[in-house]
Amino acid sequence: MPGPHDALFHQVFSVPEDAAGYLSAVLPRAVAAGLDWSTLERYPATFKGVGVRAAHVDLVHRLVASGAERHVYLLLEHKSSVDPRLALQLHRYVHRLIDQVGRDEPEDVALALVLPVVIYHGDRPWDGRPGLRELFRCPPALAPGLLPYLPELEFVFEDLTSTSDARLARAGATAHARLALDALRRGRTDEEPHVFFRRVRDLVHEVARARDGDRKLASIYAYLAQVRGLPRERMVAIIRQELGPEQEERMQSTYDQIYQEGRQEGRQQGRQEGRAVGLGEGLLDAVRVVLTTRFGGVPEQVLERLRSAGPEQLRECVARAARVSRCEDVLVEREPG
Repeated sequence: MPGPHDALFHQVFSVPEDAAGYLSAVLPRAVAAGLDWSTLERYPATFKGVGVRAAHVDLVHRLVASGAERHVYLLLEHKSSVDPRLALQLHRYVHRLIDQVGRDEPEDVALALVLPVVIYHGDRPWDGRPGLRELFRCPPALAPGLLPYLPELEFVFEDLTSTSDARLARAGATAHARLALDALRRGRTDEEPHVFFRRVRDLVHEVARARDGDRKLASIYAYLAQVRGLPRERMVAIIRQELGPEQEERMQSTYDQIYQEGRQEGRQQGRQEGRAVGLGEGLLDAVRVVLTTRFGGVPEQVLERLRSAGPEQLRECVARAARVSRCEDVLVEREPG
C-alpha cells in the first residue's frame, strides 16, 4: 500500500482540475504559455514495476500544444525524502512512457514529448540534487571527451520546503490543491496543529463549498491525523475549536464514508480480479483507514494480521473498527462491560 504522503499527493494531482492551476505556474513560462491547459487530461500510464512502489510511477497528464496537433506529457513524481538517484529513476520512467505512447499511437513516428515534474516536500531542503551525468562520476581527465556521449535529463523541480506562503497563494492552484500542498509541506513540522488549522481556515471553508468538498477534506484530515500521530478525539477537538462545529461533524463522519467506499471498492475489485481477493483488499483498506482516522496510525503487527484475515473476518473488523478503544482490539471481539 502507498504511504500517506503518496496517497494524498496522488489523490489531489490525479484530478486535472487540481493539477492544472499549480502545474501551469510551476513549469517554465515559455513552456506553460505554449500549452492549452483546457485540454489537460489524465493519461493511463501502466509502466509499473521498476524497483519502486507502483503508485510512484503512474501519475501522468497530457495536454495539447497550442496551435499544434501534438501532445505534451507531464510525468509527475512526488518525493517526501531526498533521493540521490532521482535523475536515474526519472530517466527510466521517461523511456518507459515514450515506449508506451509509441505502442498506443503507432501511426505517430515522432517520439512523445515528455516533461518530468518533481514535487518535493521533506523534513529538510533538498541540497545539491545531482543530474544524470553527475551520477556517472566521470574521471576529470575523461570528462571533456566522454561527457557529451553520456545521457542527460533535465526536469522541473519544485521544493516545497523553500516555497513561501505568498508564492503558493500566487501559484493559481485550486483551494483543494493549495490546502493539500500546505498539509504535505507542514504535516511533519513542529508547528502546533491549532496554528496550522487557524492559518488555513479560509481555504478549508472554500474547499467545503466546492464539489465533492466533504470527500476532499476527509482525506486531508485523515492524512494530518496520521502523519502527526493525533488520536481521533484530539483531532476532532482541534477542528471544533479552529474550524467550527460543521467541520467537526465532517471529521467525525470520515470513517463512515471510508467504510462505505471500502465496501464498494471491494465489490468492484471482486468483479475485476476475482471476488474473494478484491473484496478482501477493499475491506482491508476500509479497516486500515478507519483505524488511521481514529488513532493516527496502525501498528505493523496489526496490519500483518489483517492481511492474513479472510473476507468474512474482515467484514467483522470493519464494523468493529468504529468502536474499539485500541487498534489491537480490532481482531478480538470483546464482551460488553
